[in-house]
Amino acid sequence: MENIIFNLKEANILCPAKRIYPFYLYSRYLLNLKKIYFNKKINKNCETYLIDQECINKIDDHKNNKKKFIIFFWNGKFDYDLYFKNNTLINNENVLPLVFGNTINLPTISFNKIYLENKTKIIGINIIRLLDIKFTFLKIILRFIFNPIYSFQNLCSDKLIFVGFGILKGFSNNEKKFQIYNGKLNDFFNEYCFLDNIEKRQNYLISLNSNEKLKQLKLHEKCFFLQCIFRDVLITKLLKFKNFRYFSNDKNLSINRSFLFKNNYFLDLGSKLGGGEYYERTLNYIMYKKKYIRASFFTNKKIDDESLLSKIILMNDFLTKIDDLKKADLTGKGLALEIQNLFLQLTKKENGTELR
Repeated sequence: MENIIFNLKEANILCPAKRIYPFYLYSRYLLNLKKIYFNKKINKNCETYLIDQECINKIDDHKNNKKKFIIFFWNGKFDYDLYFKNNTLINNENVLPLVFGNTINLPTISFNKIYLENKTKIIGINIIRLLDIKFTFLKIILRFIFNPIYSFQNLCSDKLIFVGFGILKGFSNNEKKFQIYNGKLNDFFNEYCFLDNIEKRQNYLISLNSNEKLKQLKLHEKCFFLQCIFRDVLITKLLKFKNFRYFSNDKNLSINRSFLFKNNYFLDLGSKLGGGEYYERTLNYIMYKKKYIRASFFTNKKIDDESLLSKIILMNDFLTKIDDLKKADLTGKGLALEIQNLFLQLTKKENGTELR
């Protein structure tokens, strides 16, 4: 698969509107493509197609013996099982599933090289989408104008910021997020969310090392569940620091891409699915010259059940040592450096963890 993907010069892309931006990021900065053609403006002479998981049914409209179709499964094995597992195309040699994550025995790629100097010509998107990609600052200004109170309330400098899925307030609050997962995994989330304080939740994390019921879950489910617990405990603890800010999403401010947050530091916890050095949020930090640190326990190497248990111990040690940091005296940069140093000490490696 790598021989095909990393030697492309151009590709057609079939995807819903919500995935245009992620496909652009991957095409330009990770695949090094020179031209990409979206949806109705596909180039019939181009033999490679990048397909969103929700557009698998469109393959039949374009396939012939020469064309290759690379399907992106953004939520790893979860989406693979949901959209493709029983599909008639599964054994087609011209259809390549690209399943994100590092806990699966399926074709996947770790994106560990970024092409910052690459220029990609975009064909087939409307003017609004194009402006969003090429002139992001205009969107930032408009959102500031249309949401002035919210914007002023949340403007902050010299803070450490985390944007993304983090806090598990209760199973009923998150049930829609977990609706694609099987009943056993939902039971684990329900059991965890029922715990009413952070100490119990962290104890639950470390107890998974000896929890026989955990064997009922598949490896990618275990990895995802552990990362959700880790984020929940970590973000809850970091909220006690006056120079930490948590945003469950950035729809009103576009924080990850906004020039208004150029003095901040960002915490990158990696993908909940595990995987390589770069993914969408990391690419945004690099593109928009954000200062960020990476503290992810699931990058690069394949994960198995044995290594998963060691990850639980590392996560618990990391969370325990967070309590030892001096909350009142740390600036945003100081907090970022402390977290970076703590992570490096525990993992004994420097790959992807330096302050950017």
